[in-house]
Amino acid sequence: MAEVQKQREAQRRRLQRANQTRKRPGTPEAVPGRKHMDIQTDSYLEKLTDRVVEFEAETQTDFILDRPPSPLFMPAKIGIDIETQIEDGELFDFDVECEPVLEVLVGKTLEQSMMEVLEEEELASLQRHQEDFEKRRNAELLEVQRMEAAEKRRADEVQRRVAQQAARHEQDICTMRKVLARQIASEHLQGLKGRLLQNLEDAGVFADVGSMAVETKFMPGLLQAVVQQIKNSAHEHALADAVISSSVESKPAPGHVAFCDSRSFCGSPRLSP
Repeated sequence: MAEVQKQREAQRRRLQRANQTRKRPGTPEAVPGRKHMDIQTDSYLEKLTDRVVEFEAETQTDFILDRPPSPLFMPAKIGIDIETQIEDGELFDFDVECEPVLEVLVGKTLEQSMMEVLEEEELASLQRHQEDFEKRRNAELLEVQRMEAAEKRRADEVQRRVAQQAARHEQDICTMRKVLARQIASEHLQGLKGRLLQNLEDAGVFADVGSMAVETKFMPGLLQAVVQQIKNSAHEHALADAVISSSVESKPAPGHVAFCDSRSFCGSPRLSP
């Protein structure tokens, strides 16, 4: 046994030395600005424990041929055998000894059965109470959900009515603005057409070539000729008045009156009455 222990110890030391000789080369130093971190790079998770390293080693020995099986170990008989005679009923009476045991067993069984029946009844009662409670709770939850849904519908209706009222108010304001704008535009456009036509006419947009020629060429000459004729007529009237005045001032003979005016020649003399 000691030899086997020594062999195992020597094999374990050889394995340790072999593991120490197969060490991986060291990692080079990290570049400036970085540092090395210890991370798990194996393909499996290594669980660290405080157990001592264990290993198994086996060896094969030659089979022993033609060897009979080892006999069973029979200790040597020591002491002196002594015996005695016991008749039936001297040490144990089954009916007498088993009666109290049976009474206890039957009593415990009946008591346990009654306890189990009571527990079952209690569990059934608890189950019924729980079912009733679940029903009442579900009914209350349904009622609460119905009330919440009704309140939500009412709130949605109120919001929708408020939105409709705001939209209607906005539409009324827009319509009023349109009406006012149309009225102002109508009032502004009532005299705009006449003023526009008058301004365009004054600007000469609608001027006729014939009328323009008459106004610019014919009418000035005609007016000038009329003015000249009026001047000539006034001059002639002035001359006629001068002649009449000179004739009146010449004092004709008594009994004769020369009658003439500015529009005709002097008539023949006639006697005064």
